[in-house]
Amino acid sequence: AEHPAQSEFWYLKSLTIKDSLGDLLGAANTYNNMGLLCRKYGDLQRARGYLMKALAIKEKLGHPYPCASTYCELGIVAQEESDYVSARVWYQKSLAIGGRLGNAYDIAMLRGQLGITAGREHKYEECGMWLIRSIRGFLDTKDQHHATRCINNLVSFYKEASAADKEKPDRMWRQAD
Repeated sequence: AEHPAQSEFWYLKSLTIKDSLGDLLGAANTYNNMGLLCRKYGDLQRARGYLMKALAIKEKLGHPYPCASTYCELGIVAQEESDYVSARVWYQKSLAIGGRLGNAYDIAMLRGQLGITAGREHKYEECGMWLIRSIRGFLDTKDQHHATRCINNLVSFYKEASAADKEKPDRMWRQAD
């Protein structure tokens, strides 16, 4: 695998070309990829910076779906920084677009992220409700792998929850049968 600095060097060269061609969406995608690269290597501050540059271009262009993916990535960065309030805001923005576009898979993925975020905040009732909705979505889209991952997350957080926090998710789970 290449060193991240080498990859970043080539991404920056690519940006120069895209800028000279006036390819704004291409530049936004490159910034997005640079953000993903930085996140992969644990440089969350730089990841956020590149993702925010990508988002600014995408919002300017008015393309909702590409914005949704960047909102989600910003949520992941915030979650990795334990900034759960920001993570929730980013995921909700992405979920709103996914809902309008009717992308069941993305909706399931975002519900899973919201569940994990709630679980990390020790909001177990909310965690259970999001994860159960995510599991249903993944099963509806025939993605057993991600459904199983969400079930594992649900079980893990469920072990930490009080009896009161388990009541609503328990009812939802039984109704899902």
